[in-house]
Amino acid sequence: MQSSPENRRRDARLPLLTHVQLSLGGVVLGMARTHDLSASGFAGTTRVPLELGQSIGIGINGVGTVDATVVRQELRRFAARFAKPIDLDDVDVSPIVAPHEVMPRRSAREEGTWT
Repeated sequence: MQSSPENRRRDARLPLLTHVQLSLGGVVLGMARTHDLSASGFAGTTRVPLELGQSIGIGINGVGTVDATVVRQELRRFAARFAKPIDLDDVDVSPIVAPHEVMPRRSAREEGTWT
């Protein structure tokens, strides 16, 4: 997946393997698996067909739906830039569990997974 210098994130990245929800105009398109997340963007994989330059919503646990633009796309891999930066302290990095199980919320700062 090639990236031009202006599309590369300069913010610290949080390696995060979880799922997020993709939407378009409030309509859920499907799910994506995260690879990493930063205050300004996201990289992951999805089976949802996305186009370069497409505006999407990315539902992030603890943050809510974030407006973003697809800046890289190749097969199932893609990256998106957030319209406004997010606070990584708000990201819930609790493990994904079965719906009947309850896990305490853990933030990225508590996990020590980013600096």
